[in-house]
Amino acid sequence: VLGEKIILETIFSFVDYMETTVAAFEQDGSIIGKVLCGNSYCSLLKETIESAKASEGARKYLEQRQAVVHAAIASGHQEETGAAGITICVAPVMANGKAVGAILGGVSEVPSNEKIIRDVAETTGADLKKLQEAASQVFHKPDYLYDAARRHLHRLAGTLGKLYED
Repeated sequence: VLGEKIILETIFSFVDYMETTVAAFEQDGSIIGKVLCGNSYCSLLKETIESAKASEGARKYLEQRQAVVHAAIASGHQEETGAAGITICVAPVMANGKAVGAILGGVSEVPSNEKIIRDVAETTGADLKKLQEAASQVFHKPDYLYDAARRHLHRLAGTLGKLYED
């Protein structure tokens, strides 16, 4: 079994070049270590959702994330736009022909549309002004980088699966 440190160091490369969110999950869908955030928007949402004051919407967000992770573990690659307004890609980690976990990463722009940001703030309980400010600070990337990010997530999942087998 791989240690938390090895897993987090392996997936950190995704955060490092995409400046987005990434997390690794066990086969049962529980998170390994912590969610790694590469920008202020994702960090603010993470803090809000994890706080003791988290709203019902934040709990629904976590349930949605969990459902996407379970679907990826059960049937392969999953992708959808989450409650944060960001498209998330989930790649299963396969070892010896079985899914042993998954990696989730953000693969789209942080929302810039005011209505979407307002909806995200209402859903998660995040402070609207802080969320708008954080979203405005995120560097926008060309679409081809998000396509590369999807491929990178799958390569990371493959690498972790091979490490798991050894």
